[in-house]
Amino acid sequence: SSKSALHGLIHWLSQVYCSKGITVNGVAPALIQETRMLPGSSEELAKKIPMGRLGTPDEVAETVVWMVKTGYVTNKVIGVDGGLFV
Repeated sequence: SSKSALHGLIHWLSQVYCSKGITVNGVAPALIQETRMLPGSSEELAKKIPMGRLGTPDEVAETVVWMVKTGYVTNKVIGVDGGLFV
């Protein structure tokens, strides 16, 4: 699956670049508003998410900004999913 491929790529890249002080991480957004990739109505999809709502593009962006700012976190894929894949 694409999710396991992402994890594998992040793991490999982090091993290659960690010794150079370069962090490698990934973001795995789930159901995000306004992406036009939603497989159904927003209301029905929100019921499946433990937080009860879809994520926002800003929440994904905030996660990316945090990952760029931190200099010690590496080899992580952060799910921006409202608890969907807990």
